[in-house]
Amino acid sequence: MIDSAGRHLILDGYVKDSSVFTAEKLTLLFQNLASALEMKILQGPTFVEVALDAAKLKSDVFEDSGGITGSCIISTSHMALHAWPISNFLSLDVFSCKDFDVSRAMGIIQEHMGLTSSINVMNLDRSKPQAPKE
Repeated sequence: MIDSAGRHLILDGYVKDSSVFTAEKLTLLFQNLASALEMKILQGPTFVEVALDAAKLKSDVFEDSGGITGSCIISTSHMALHAWPISNFLSLDVFSCKDFDVSRAMGIIQEHMGLTSSINVMNLDRSKPQAPKE
């Protein structure tokens, strides 16, 4: 990864049971990911819960119908999660300028979150653009 700007794991998917979307359980997920992937936590994890807005449940538009958002700053970048318990859906990012084992990360995420088979995963090797010429 010499010319790489980092490894970026992006996951969008569904969980079998939305009870995994608590600050306590998500904190454990981030801590276990950081430990297993040899990442040092600098700040967090912190989570903010948005109350359910019952009026938005009748809408076909996917918007802020309540959920939980969290982040964790690591020495090599960040981890972030957005979850919508009412629909059992989550979006998760793990980004690090230090390469990491995506298979290992996915195993930890599966173990903690109980993902269904309905997931989209992107494993990006983010690249640095050519440096500007002076």
